[in-house]
Amino acid sequence: MKNSFFLILWCTLMVVLQSCSTPNEIGRSGTDVQYTPLSVSDGTDQHISNEVKKKLSEFDEINTIKAVNTPKTVIIAVEIDHNKRFKLETYKKKYSEAIIDEFPEMIVELSTDKKLVIEIDRLEQHIKDKQISQQQLEIKIQKLIKLMRKKT
Repeated sequence: MKNSFFLILWCTLMVVLQSCSTPNEIGRSGTDVQYTPLSVSDGTDQHISNEVKKKLSEFDEINTIKAVNTPKTVIIAVEIDHNKRFKLETYKKKYSEAIIDEFPEMIVELSTDKKLVIEIDRLEQHIKDKQISQQQLEIKIQKLIKLMRKKT
């Protein structure tokens, strides 16, 4: 009776633990991070944002990276694995420090907000399609920074 109780308890525990983990957690490497390198030759130089994306793709908990830059500012939005979001502030600090160490002359703005991921993705698309000038890019980035800092 006692052994069957422990067997049922053990099986239940295994089922619960197995259902809490996702299949992509096992053996995951940083190579499946979604990011699009930007190569534009019309004055909106995005090589810094491309370097930021490469640097952040080394972190396993990141799923998607979106970034754009002006000569002085880089704005980054990342999506983190759902199960890792409990330590969100720790991750944000770690990522910001890594980027600041790599680019100390840049102003770094980092967000994990889904809305910012979508907005920066749109902005990346405008840059890629050459639908935005350097001046318009700077104005848009300032608006995104204000949106990022807005308390909702």
